[in-house]
Amino acid sequence: PKDLGLGAVLVFMPGQFEITKLIRKLEQSRHLDPADVGELRVLPLYGSLSSKDQRKIFERPPKGVRKIVVATNIAETSVTIDDVRYVVDTGRAKEMCWDSHRGLSVLADTWVSQAAAKQRRGRSGRTAPGARFAMFSRAQFANMSPQQPPEMLRTPLQKLCLSIKAMAPDEPVARTLAAALTPPDVASVDSALAELKDLRAFDVDERLTPLGRHLAQMPVDARIGKMLLFGAMLGCLDPILTIAGAMSGRPLFYSPKDNRDAADKAKRALNSNKSDHLTMVAAYNGWVKARSSGKAAERRYCDEYFLSQQALEAVQAGRLDYAAILADLGFVRRDYIANMRRGSGGSNGGTEADSNADVVRVVKAALVAGFYPHVVRVRHPETKYTQTQGGAVEKRHDCKDLRYFSKDLGRVFLHPTSVNFHCGKYESRWIVYSERVETAKVYIRDNTMVGSYALLLFGGDVRVLHDEGLVKVDDWATFQAPARIGVLVKELRQRVDQL
Repeated sequence: PKDLGLGAVLVFMPGQFEITKLIRKLEQSRHLDPADVGELRVLPLYGSLSSKDQRKIFERPPKGVRKIVVATNIAETSVTIDDVRYVVDTGRAKEMCWDSHRGLSVLADTWVSQAAAKQRRGRSGRTAPGARFAMFSRAQFANMSPQQPPEMLRTPLQKLCLSIKAMAPDEPVARTLAAALTPPDVASVDSALAELKDLRAFDVDERLTPLGRHLAQMPVDARIGKMLLFGAMLGCLDPILTIAGAMSGRPLFYSPKDNRDAADKAKRALNSNKSDHLTMVAAYNGWVKARSSGKAAERRYCDEYFLSQQALEAVQAGRLDYAAILADLGFVRRDYIANMRRGSGGSNGGTEADSNADVVRVVKAALVAGFYPHVVRVRHPETKYTQTQGGAVEKRHDCKDLRYFSKDLGRVFLHPTSVNFHCGKYESRWIVYSERVETAKVYIRDNTMVGSYALLLFGGDVRVLHDEGLVKVDDWATFQAPARIGVLVKELRQRVDQL
């Protein structure tokens, strides 16, 4: 409509990749010459965008300049841009769905629901007359789902299964869930029960174990809960609290589209022990130290390492919440939390819960305890040597020559945001990870190289093959060891399982 005048335009796109691609095309388009359409200010908006860049979308442009915000569905409800007059809706969104058959999260590009389309329409003209342009037909709108599917159909069911079993110990979980108004499919329930048995939260008869009873009382994901419990028992709680807090919120690191290489380099500078999880710890501890020197030092630190200050503050709050949960269960003393508050979120070294906080192998053991069987095996290429004046020297492998394999899916890939993405050699051939997700490939996110003993002591079922001199974990991870070492490992494992 001609009478609406200049106003901001809000364009809904499925994801960050599509946003970046559209902005590039808009900036290069010969149809958008400033002499013809006036000056345009095109801005992205998505969840991992830095707070500094997100604030730009709320700024009013100079007179004669039109603002165009290209956003994901974060702009449906989470933010309100009051000068938006026009909405362009593609009707698409990327949503994380749970594939129970393969046990992974799939980032699917789907049509939004009718309710979401109406919500997007309402983003236009909130303070003045506006218009919405839908890039889909009325027939397509009629075929859209009226509402987004219930969360029970879209997410893993482990936490729900624990809660059901805690309230009705003698009732089969599958029967309880089958009575729901919108019951999940059988495969999703079976997958959740199998994972809880892998975690040793359920026994083979689907009864809660002592560990399961603790996890049922913790309002967190079962894997994070187990990691927290073992962090407290192994005396490495401080870094584990940070990892749990970082995994439960928005990403700590952001990567500007025009400075991605510098952001990746800054993140790798914090890389600690070939671990995304310990890199989070290093980033958080550095922020705490910088913050103690004042606001200016805090801002410089966040800018230097491309860190989100809001995400770091959320981690600090999450650490206190998780510590309080452990205190309620009796795994840490109440004065531990008081010490955390006095230290403004820094390390609490010197207490029993943190006696091994600086021992990397112990921290990694707690990660294995929480995330197993989320493990991949690294296959290095054949070792080659090059001749030098000092003799033969082993040639360095390129990261592209390495292969990663999971037990159930076969080959997988490290996510490009991982600090290990460019790694050409690992001292151990085992990597534990927090999550795997499928886009173009199956990627593993937030991963950590771990040692053999961590897997043997905190992984799956151990079997000793005396005659072959082998020890196997879940008949997949194989280690060479003399019979007496294998027997010792199995005895130690039995002690660990009794904790």
